[in-house]
Order: sequence, then structure tokens, then C-alpha cells
Amino acid sequence: MRMGYPTLFVALLAGASTASAAEEHCLVVQAIALAGYNARMQLLVGTDSAFDSAYYAMQAASTKVSEKYGALFAARNQKGNAENPENHGASFNSPTEREEYFRRWKNDIGALEADQDSEMAVYSDAFKRAMDADPNPITRRRLDRINAQWTEELHASCYWGQPK
Repeated sequence: MRMGYPTLFVALLAGASTASAAEEHCLVVQAIALAGYNARMQLLVGTDSAFDSAYYAMQAASTKVSEKYGALFAARNQKGNAENPENHGASFNSPTEREEYFRRWKNDIGALEADQDSEMAVYSDAFKRAMDADPNPITRRRLDRINAQWTEELHASCYWGQPK
């Protein structure tokens, strides 16, 4: 009967690593979708001056926003690491204090992510308005296909049917 315990233990470990592998697979699928989107957008560069202008403006703004929030995320994480007693060989005074610390950190990161998303949306919306006003129907059709494919790839079910 004791032989069942190691088997159960191995099964539990395999289940944990399977969940981790599924999560990692989903990240890879998302990265591939993003790379595909970026590559398809690059294929449109040089075909329409209105597209080029709007696309490069959006890319430049996105880069600035990403750099800004990258620094804000790094600063918040550095502050969190300094405030976390577990990083200094100590422990929190209580489980409640630990829970509160991680809740505050999660809320702060969530707020930064929401701010970043809304700033990025401003530039995405400007790009969309510029493309809606583009007189070239071929570019608009190609862009619609790229966006449809991006939406499909990004929202596709992930590993073992787990939706994102």
C-alpha cells in the first residue's frame, strides 16, 4: 500500500508542471500572435503614405509609453522588494500583514497597467481614425484582414482548451 503514496506524489507534481506548461504555452501563443501581427503590419509599410505616417506615429508614441511605464513598473517593484521583509531574511508579523502587502502591490501594478492601457488606447484610436479617413480602400481592406486575424489569433483557445 505504501507504493501508492509515491505514485500519488508524482501524479501531483506532474499535474503542477502540466499547469505550468499550459501557462507557458499560452504566453508563447500570445507572443507568436503579436509577432505575426507586427510582421503583417510591416508588410503594409511603404504601400500607402497615409498608413506609413499614422503607423510610425503610433509606433513612436507606443514606444514612449512603454518606456515610461517600464520605468514606473521597475520603480514600484524596487520599492516593493525593499519593503518586503522576506527579501531581507525576515518575515511578516502576521499572515494578515503579508496578505495586505501583496494586495497593495497587486493593486498598484493593476493601476499602472490600467493607466498604460488607456494611454496606449489614445494612440491606437488616433491610428484607427487616420485609417478610417484613408482614401485608399486597398489599405483599409488589408488592415481589416490583419486586425481580424490578430483578433482571432489573440483570442484563440489556449493549451488543452483553456480559454484566455
